[in-house]
Amino acid sequence: MTAYCFLDPNGAGEQLTPSMSTSSRGSGDSPAETLVAWKEYANGNERILCRFFDPDNLTAAGPVTEVAGAGLPRDPVVAHHGVVPLVVWIADAPGARVSAADGGVFSRQSVYCSRFVGHTWSDPEIVATEDSIGSVDLAASESAIHIVWCASSMKRLDYVCQSSFTADGWSEPLVLESASGGVSLARPSIALNGGECAVCYDRYETNAYQIRCGFIGKDRRFRIENVLPSARIEQNESWELAPHITVDTLGRIWVAWLAITDVMDPNGIVDQYPAVRVGVRIRNEWVPVQPHTGGKSLPTLCRAARPLDLASLAWGLLSFRGAAVWGYLGRRRRPLLTPTGGGDVWLLWERKEDHDGSTTASAGILCGRRLTVRDRRAVAGETKTFMRGPRWYQPSSSGVSVEGGIPQIVAVARASPVASTEKLVMLRVRLDRAERFIESGSWNEWLPVEVRSINPVWRFSKPKAQVAVGHIYWADLHVHTRLSADAEGHIDELVHYARDKSGLDVLLLQDNDHYQLSLTSAEYEYFLRRVERFNDEGYFIVIPGFEWTYYENVKGFPSHRTVFSARSTHPLLRNTEAGPDPVARLSRFITKSGASVHIHHERFTPLADRLDTNVEICSGWDNHMLTDERRERYHTLLAAGYRVGF
Repeated sequence: MTAYCFLDPNGAGEQLTPSMSTSSRGSGDSPAETLVAWKEYANGNERILCRFFDPDNLTAAGPVTEVAGAGLPRDPVVAHHGVVPLVVWIADAPGARVSAADGGVFSRQSVYCSRFVGHTWSDPEIVATEDSIGSVDLAASESAIHIVWCASSMKRLDYVCQSSFTADGWSEPLVLESASGGVSLARPSIALNGGECAVCYDRYETNAYQIRCGFIGKDRRFRIENVLPSARIEQNESWELAPHITVDTLGRIWVAWLAITDVMDPNGIVDQYPAVRVGVRIRNEWVPVQPHTGGKSLPTLCRAARPLDLASLAWGLLSFRGAAVWGYLGRRRRPLLTPTGGGDVWLLWERKEDHDGSTTASAGILCGRRLTVRDRRAVAGETKTFMRGPRWYQPSSSGVSVEGGIPQIVAVARASPVASTEKLVMLRVRLDRAERFIESGSWNEWLPVEVRSINPVWRFSKPKAQVAVGHIYWADLHVHTRLSADAEGHIDELVHYARDKSGLDVLLLQDNDHYQLSLTSAEYEYFLRRVERFNDEGYFIVIPGFEWTYYENVKGFPSHRTVFSARSTHPLLRNTEAGPDPVARLSRFITKSGASVHIHHERFTPLADRLDTNVEICSGWDNHMLTDERRERYHTLLAAGYRVGF
């Protein structure tokens, strides 16, 4: 079904966050080329690498070249400006600084662009500079280059901006929308439709995420719209976020997004049911894509599903039949769209092969449905399985190609677990050999539930809290984000759930320093900036930290810890780079940085000098107080003179 080649089989580092674009063949015998860019992390060094490939033969068409290595670069995105390849990325702005509320100092950040001209990459051009940049997206045509990004200021203001490159150079950034206070903007996606730019992103306000879409005309004005507001989807209380936009061959705009519904099982456990929805703009009106009329509908799989859900993403994320849910080195909640011939579009998503498979051994599956417009109605065909094995799929932005009459998708992905954890591969899959997908999960024990503890408007208008002796503050002290290689959840999404649904006062966010893959310094810097955006002294506290994901070689069990402090610029120490005695190095790091430490899991070895300040006795994994052996371990700790919280 698939053929593949490694991007850089001899590369020394971890290969992360790939992007790819395939040029059009043009006239005559002009060959197509595929450009792939990725982030490499190796022993503290971070850089953006690129390589050209022949998409027909899946062979390298040139050496690996470095595009960026300064300023902690991250999140490359590639496209073709006619026949000219280009890459954009985010990195620190040289010499520019900004201060956080507690006096901590960050580098400002810039969007950079480089073009491949005359067999070499041009010097990076700065498109825009902001206090903090969340993500960037890119679209290009024969005549122009268009970039969109989301940014935040240290004054807790979010905004979505766009800039274009023409013969006159880069335009001044156009602010599409700004928001402050309890409103946030994130995750923009961009596509071109003739002379217009179509931009979509998600907006959070008053306990709800909603998809926004707008159009930038030649007059540089932005016309904003809501894509299928909740009233059009039965007011089901779902959060709608993480959109992806594309344009089909007939010029219609399509948007896919993640829809999340709160659910509860018979034991009172609250979780979330994730699904995919899609809208298409037909004759200036947004129309929801309807599921295929034949086969089993999603509401029969889960009573939280809605008629307009096109795909269930619950597999490997939401427990069923008592099966545990482990991590996955892919993207279980990222719907993607890729155009094909005749005005149709393929909706793509990935899932774990085994629902309860371990993080280290779980392979991935790429699934999809063909979306078609019939008159003024949009429908989805039956679900297909395209690829098995690799994970973190990213198809070419150029869509489905046809070779010898055979439709195929070219994509880049993380290699299957049997091949490599750190390497990326380029794949080609024939769509005519796709298998029919059969859903084997069932989540009917989960029922929709409204989780809304407070009015967010009230929280932002109430007087600042005064710390008092004996007052109870509610906190979650162990929360991972999508920056952990095997986890899900955007920082703002987790904050909004904790603050506006769970009614917590404190949230401690942390990601693994190294579990299967490293938390890069660029990712950690972004994490710290984003936490600072939502930390609001006296109302809701967000504490940054990292999980020291260390395994004791002699005893063979995890001795993990949360390492954190209230400082906005809290440093990072990876256990894989801590030298021959990592535990001693950690102790010195804690003492020097003034950090606090929480012990994780049921087995552990206390640090010397009684540095541990808290012990996690209950988590999503287990209640560690249920056995005599585990309780004795905590009593032994206290008897040794440790004074810890639980």
